[in-house]
Amino acid sequence: PPRPTPALTSPDVDPPAVADPEPEPGIEPTPDVPAEPVEVQSEGRFVLQFSTRGGALDRAVLLGYSQTEDPDGPRVEFDFTQAPALAYHGLPGLEAWRPFEIAEQSPEQVVLTRRTAQGLHLRRTIALDEGYRIQIRDEFTADSPLDLPAHEIALGPMPPDESALGERVLYLGVDALHVGGGVEHQAKAISRWMRSREATPRFEERLGHGVTWLAVKNKYFVQLLHPRAGGDDAVMEAVRGEHEAKPETVSARLVFPSMRVGPDAPVEREMAYYMGPKLLSELQDFGARADEVMELGFFGWIGRPLIRGLNFIYRVFPNYGVAIILLTVIVKVAFWPITHRGTESMKRMQEIQPQIKALQAKYGKENPQRLQKEMMALYKEHKVNPLGGCLPMLVQIPVLFALFSVLRSAIELRFAPFLWISDLSQPEGLLAHLPILSMVGGINLLPLIMTATSVYQQRLTPTAGDPQQQKIMQFMPFMMLFFFYRFASGLVLYWTTNQMLMIVQLLWQKRRRERKAAAGGPPSGPPVATRTGPSSPARPSARKGKRKKR
Repeated sequence: PPRPTPALTSPDVDPPAVADPEPEPGIEPTPDVPAEPVEVQSEGRFVLQFSTRGGALDRAVLLGYSQTEDPDGPRVEFDFTQAPALAYHGLPGLEAWRPFEIAEQSPEQVVLTRRTAQGLHLRRTIALDEGYRIQIRDEFTADSPLDLPAHEIALGPMPPDESALGERVLYLGVDALHVGGGVEHQAKAISRWMRSREATPRFEERLGHGVTWLAVKNKYFVQLLHPRAGGDDAVMEAVRGEHEAKPETVSARLVFPSMRVGPDAPVEREMAYYMGPKLLSELQDFGARADEVMELGFFGWIGRPLIRGLNFIYRVFPNYGVAIILLTVIVKVAFWPITHRGTESMKRMQEIQPQIKALQAKYGKENPQRLQKEMMALYKEHKVNPLGGCLPMLVQIPVLFALFSVLRSAIELRFAPFLWISDLSQPEGLLAHLPILSMVGGINLLPLIMTATSVYQQRLTPTAGDPQQQKIMQFMPFMMLFFFYRFASGLVLYWTTNQMLMIVQLLWQKRRRERKAAAGGPPSGPPVATRTGPSSPARPSARKGKRKKR
């Protein structure tokens, strides 16, 4: 029968602590200690199941997230029973299989206690905090002075997440914020181990330096442990699958220094623990730069407002595909003046190409410096910026990189459908169930549409400059197809929408020029001189310069 919940004890009275005899020398301890689940629940967020065996976390269920694309399917669950999270390692008598006693229990707080045969007392208080956070307070006391060795506390093993197509998303990592330094991401070290021909089934590596907090994550979910006083070091561990050369789980342990505990010298350790989704708002509320586990990179200052904007639009139009399209429109409108001036500059550049070629034929080989002066004067006269055509692309690159970082691990897009796409956080994978297409992961239709729009946009875009460069640019749509084909479909949707909006802008500008030309005005922008050939108006200015030299 289930154990009745004990009444809450007074905070001024220590609850009874359980002690069990230490095993006799030469006899291995048995982990078959009866375990009693103790749950802490946060309404709508998670259920954390602790255990009286080890006083550690055995299971975590995230109530707001489904394991599959079926929103009513089973919830995301992390099973740590084989390697409990928040368990101590290296403290005799407090191993993960030792029995603890329930001293207090409520839906929002649990107190577990244990006394070892050496007289060491541990009182662990687990209390709900805001969001996906809990607060843990470990109080160590002893019947007589004890010197405790350096020890560790574990984060549970994180498995890969699964896509809507049932594929394992192998994005596992260990992050650490070092004292006085930055956040270090250890995914590359795991990748190096996986690529090694001599890779062992289990991989361990110390991170070194003082550690402020330690995190273990897969693509969408993260555990993060932040002791108030930090730790000395950390150890990450990866385990290879039995039948495939891929990591099965990734875990980590935070290392604490040795300490002395006595009846008059208690030691208290306070820790904040996060178990939940990689949501920017939740991680920012956690503080201590915890949001850097999302790896938004150098353009994170752009990525953060993009995430907020995406979620704001979603609250009005509850479909993330629609939200991405509307976000693209907003970004396009914001950059409209720059892209408009850029395309107009390219058009004017195209119109003065005969004059540029004439100058190159006259001065190109014999007097490069004179050619440069004449061309700059020509640009100034016609109000042409030779780099203006590059601006539309340059201003979009930071946004593209920021969106790439955001959408590759944005849990908002996990299992988010749009039209024929079942998961905007993954490639489409259409018809992947067919044997002939299963080896290539199915067909991704959106990148093909993106390439078609890129080719059409290129035909509408004014061209100027070196013919060799123009030929290279003709291959750009197919290079983009190669790079984007396996990207998250949400990112491809953004770029395709951006291309379509650019086509609309180019067609509008073309029609505007045609209307002006039909009305007898200049075809575009400011007045453009009609002189051609070497007799450029810039030449008198060059002669004037020579007179000054004389």
